[in-house]
Amino acid sequence: MSVSIGAGLIIGPIGVNTGGDAEETLVILAVWLLGIETVLPLLLSGILGGEAIMAGGGFIGFSLIAGLFAFVAGGTDQGLELLGPVWAPWAFGGDIALTVLAGAGFSIIGWIARVPMWLQAPVLGAPRICARIEQKPRRRRNSQRAGRTVPVRPGRQPQAGQSPSPIS
Repeated sequence: MSVSIGAGLIIGPIGVNTGGDAEETLVILAVWLLGIETVLPLLLSGILGGEAIMAGGGFIGFSLIAGLFAFVAGGTDQGLELLGPVWAPWAFGGDIALTVLAGAGFSIIGWIARVPMWLQAPVLGAPRICARIEQKPRRRRNSQRAGRTVPVRPGRQPQAGQSPSPIS
């Protein structure tokens, strides 16, 4: 990642100082190198972060990062030129809606997965308001169900409710 960023930072100024077709090609190459090194790690972190919270949450992470980058790209002259005057305002509003819905989706799957959450104003010393208090302990599976036996180390006696292990 750092090699690509360094290459982009070196190729960009070289491309600006050369003339003709080489200038355009080198500048585009530098922008692509820097863009990919920004977009790809954020996109992967959004997908993996969503999947870490809940199965299928990667779609929400992808939607969040895609909405953020589409919002940034839609506000540029190249984005407006690519989409045209008719679709650009709709895409810009859709990007905002996608980002807001993905943020709400992360909150919902976090609530379902019992992730501890707090609300706090972005001011130094602001109090935290707990949005999710109860943390119910998860039930452990009973190893005695369905006639399973619990292996016991040699030299130890089985505890109450355990059957002796057939393996010694």
